[in-house]
Amino acid sequence: MAILFVIVNHLGIKGDLYTWVTVVHSTSPVMACISSYLLFRSIHHPLEIGSKLKSRLRSLILPYFLWTLISFVIFQAVRTYGYFSNSNILGLKKWAPDWSFLNYWNNFVIIPNPSAFWYLQNVILILPFCFIIYFLLKPKWSLLFILPIILIAFDHHSIPYFSVRFLPYYIFGAWLGIHYPTQPPVMDWDRYSLLIILILLLVLNESVSDSFGVFKLVVEFCLQVGIFIVGLSVVRLFRNTLVVEYFYNKMHLSFYLHASHMLVIGIIGTVIVATLNYLNISVFGNIYFRVVCPFVVLLGTYRCIELLADQMMRKTPIIFSALSGGRHSQ
Repeated sequence: MAILFVIVNHLGIKGDLYTWVTVVHSTSPVMACISSYLLFRSIHHPLEIGSKLKSRLRSLILPYFLWTLISFVIFQAVRTYGYFSNSNILGLKKWAPDWSFLNYWNNFVIIPNPSAFWYLQNVILILPFCFIIYFLLKPKWSLLFILPIILIAFDHHSIPYFSVRFLPYYIFGAWLGIHYPTQPPVMDWDRYSLLIILILLLVLNESVSDSFGVFKLVVEFCLQVGIFIVGLSVVRLFRNTLVVEYFYNKMHLSFYLHASHMLVIGIIGTVIVATLNYLNISVFGNIYFRVVCPFVVLLGTYRCIELLADQMMRKTPIIFSALSGGRHSQ
C-alpha cells in the first residue's frame, strides 16, 4: 500500500498538468522502516547476514540495474528525437542528451533519473553496512545514543549520500526487527491514543520551522515513526478485510510499481496535456480538471502497470522475475 502513496507523491512530476500539494512525504521513511524491519527480524545470528545480503543481489541490485538501464535508454531517446525532445515528458532532468557511459554511471550511482530511484540507491548502498548496524543495535539501549548522533550529523550536513528521509528510519526499523521481531510493543496501545499522539505530532511538526535545526528533525522523526506504527496498527486491525487481502496478493508488484511508475505517469500525463492543448482546454482554468486529473493519472498508472505485469508474468516470466527482483504472485 505504501507504494501507492509513492505514486501519489510523484504525481506532480507533470507540473503543467496540475498543482497538487504533496501530503505524503512519509512514504519513503515508512518504506525504510519496513525494509529494514523485514530484513533484520529474520536474522537470528550474525552469520545469517551474509546469506540475507546475497539474496538482495537478486531482489534489489539486479532489477535496479535493469530499470536504470531501461530508463536511461528511454529518456535519452525521448530527449534526443521527435516531437517530445523539447517537452517535459517523463519529468526529464536537464542533462546532456548524449549516450555516454559517464552519463549512465551518474544515473546509476549519483544522480538517479527517474528521481524516485534515490530510495533504491539508498537501500542498496546501506547493504554493506548491515554487519555494523546489527552489532551496533544489538544492545537494546543503543538506539538512544545512535539516533541522536545521526540526527545531529544530518543537521550539520555531515552524512554524505544517504537521505535524512531514509537513514534514521532504516536504523529504527532495524532496531525494531532485532529486538521485536514479532511486532512492536507500542502496537498494544489503545489505537485512539496513538491517533491523538500522531495528530499532536503533525501539528507540532507544521508549527516548527526548519530554523529549529535538530529539534525539527527530532519532531519530524517522531511524526514519521508514529505514522509507521499507526499504519501497522490499521493493517493489523483490518487484516481480514478484502482491501488488505487484495494488496497482500499484489505484493509481488511492489518493486515493479516503484521502478516503473514515473515512466508511466509521464506518458499518461503528457498524453492528457497534449490532448487538452489540442482541444484548447486550459487545465488551470477548470477546477474540475484540476481535481479529476490526479485521480485519472493515479488509477491509470496503477492499472497500466498491473496489466503490463500480468502480461509479462504469463508470456515472459523470466524477464518479469528479473525486473521484479524474483517476486512472484501469492
